[in-house]
Amino acid sequence: GERRDEMPRYYTDIEMHFVVEGTGVKESHVVRAIDLAMTKYCSASAQLAALAEIKTSFEIIEVQPDTVPPWSGQK
Repeated sequence: GERRDEMPRYYTDIEMHFVVEGTGVKESHVVRAIDLAMTKYCSASAQLAALAEIKTSFEIIEVQPDTVPPWSGQK
């Protein structure tokens, strides 16, 4: 992120990059999850958005089914 020069030096621009690993993860589901996190469920992002522009990006890493950790809920 970038901070302003004057005091208080709060963030003015924030970039958040999400890395999603899984098998058959749909891009539309990731976009929706990020949107919900940023607009509905994450109170920290709501507070930061009052002072800073928040940009999000993501990447999906496809993993083979036998490498998915058992705790992920995927089979």
